[in-house]
This record gives sequence, C-alpha cells and structure tokens, in this order.
Amino acid sequence: FTIGISTSDLNTLKARGICTSNASCFLTYTAGALVNSKGIPSNNLTVGMPPAVFVRDTTSPTLINFAQFNAATSTLMLNFSEPVTASSFVPQGVTLQSLFSGTDLTTYTLTGGSTSSAGNVLLLTVSLSSTDANAVKLNPYICTTRGNCYVTLSASTIADVAGNQLTAQTVGLLVESYVYDIISPVLLNFTVDMNGGNA
Repeated sequence: FTIGISTSDLNTLKARGICTSNASCFLTYTAGALVNSKGIPSNNLTVGMPPAVFVRDTTSPTLINFAQFNAATSTLMLNFSEPVTASSFVPQGVTLQSLFSGTDLTTYTLTGGSTSSAGNVLLLTVSLSSTDANAVKLNPYICTTRGNCYVTLSASTIADVAGNQLTAQTVGLLVESYVYDIISPVLLNFTVDMNGGNA
C-alpha cells in the first residue's frame, strides 16, 4: 500500500535532511501501526528499515513570494516552495526592479550580500551589502515604496536540499510587506583644510 506524505511533512523532512538520499532514509513504526487482513496488529519496528526503491527529488524549487523588503535594515525576505539550502545562495542572482516587466522598468542586480539564514529553510533572509544598499537608496525608482519594489531571481540564485537549482523567476514579484527607512543618518567623519579654510 501507499502512504501519502503531506506537503508540510515533506518540507519538514527536507529541512531536516531526512530521505535526501537512500543512505539517509529509514522507516520505523510503533506497535499496531499496521494491521493485517485478519485484524492482527504489527509489532513495533525499532531498527530503521531502508527503502527497497528510492526516488530522489528532481523537482526544482520556486519562489512563492517576495515576503519583505526592509529599507531600514537593507534586508529582504524570500519565501520558497520547498526548503532551500542557505549556503548555496548566490546574491548576484537577485535583481530588484521598479515594475514586474516591460521596457520602461529600472533594474538593479545585487553585486554581493549575505544571508543570515542557516541550514535548510523555506524563508530566506538576505542582507544587502553596503554598496548595494546605498545604490538602491540612491535610486529614485527602485524600492522607495511597496509599489515600485519587485524582485526576479536567476536559476543559479539558490538550490534545494537535493541540489536542484531554482526555477528562474523571470517576471518581477511585488513585495508583500515594505518597511520604510526611518533611521536618521549619522556623520561618519569629516575633513578640514586649514590652508583653504574649507571644512
């Protein structure tokens, strides 16, 4: 017989690295979990049994939504269809743009950055590099408000637990939640020229 696995349970297995290969996939069950045709319950199985046939995950993850752009902290959050491996993240695959598509849109592709997420996650948090954060803030057309904050992702941006590359998100997704920058600027340094009298 076949036991169906819910999407929630399947994602939990993937996030924990269970059954990502034949070597990491074993089954146990408690007494009475199975009943034969005579109504006799099974004994418990405490020693893990490997599968007779293992079919690996070959489905590429997809971007479900652009969950948040935080202009104050220069971070963004991406929600995927299944757990992705945070360590496989390539920031250069992320492009922010002013519209979902068209010839009049303005785009900015990240040159760096990092993720504060660890392990296998559905929701990935990305921190923009200072260079990218300043470039986006200086651009009057991209992510100044929710209405002009879209994202696209190339296939190389990230992979799932099984190593399947992302299905590229070629049409911009509008951000779900936008957090405005309300942090006051701070003077970092200054110079003074005592010869010319300029500060």
